[in-house]
Amino acid sequence: MIVSVVFCLYVLYVLPSIAQTRTVFTIGGNYWYAQRKLSGDYYLNGEIESKSGNMVGPYLNLRIGNLILGASAFWGTFSESNINHLQQSIDYYKIPAKRTDINGSLGYSLINNPGFSLTVFGAVKTMNMNRDYTTTYTDAQSVKWDTDGKYDETGTLLGGGVSCVIRFPESPIFIFGSASYLQGNRNFKYTISYNGEELEGWGFDDTGTAQLSALSGGIGFQTGSNISILVGYRADIFDFKLDRKNVSNYTGRENLGGLSVTMAYTFR
Repeated sequence: MIVSVVFCLYVLYVLPSIAQTRTVFTIGGNYWYAQRKLSGDYYLNGEIESKSGNMVGPYLNLRIGNLILGASAFWGTFSESNINHLQQSIDYYKIPAKRTDINGSLGYSLINNPGFSLTVFGAVKTMNMNRDYTTTYTDAQSVKWDTDGKYDETGTLLGGGVSCVIRFPESPIFIFGSASYLQGNRNFKYTISYNGEELEGWGFDDTGTAQLSALSGGIGFQTGSNISILVGYRADIFDFKLDRKNVSNYTGRENLGGLSVTMAYTFR
């Protein structure tokens, strides 16, 4: 609520100058080949493994004078496996983890000249990871029965960062970089259902704290004045902590890193 009020007041403050300022709009698409590494108690200290995933999504940027509004999203699926689980009847190798990241930013250009630009920004990020699978349990009478498992991780983080662009004189090539840090919450909810009905007491619903450090950088190429292609490396370092009944210092780290490609078209 407080963040929304501050944002509205800020927009009202800058509206008079916005009305007299040139507007530049950019639209494009992102691709991220993300290698995923899991560690910490939450991922059984390395026993949970994940294959690499392909993340794709749109990219939008609106520049009004020195004010910059940005938005982007990523969607992708990772394949998770448990290499040493006590319940051998659960086939973790067939569990798809579907991830959705939605990002928004509000920035201000501190330096903006033909050779170098520097921008500071505030950012908000929502992260969702969903897993749906079927599990076979064997009861005390050796009767096997199938249950449907649903595991959702959701959270919202707020923070900020800095980005810069270095351009070479009379060259279409430029270098870009960005770094940000965000904090927030992470919710973990696990439910098990049998014949469409949720089994009470079989799952959990936990809330924890989370921190994200995001880095990106690379080289770009601008064709004419409208089309840009950016190729580089993107990394998200996501740490979280939660307290579950009878468990303390329950922590996890999710590292995502790999090649990123962005293609964009600018309307001037």
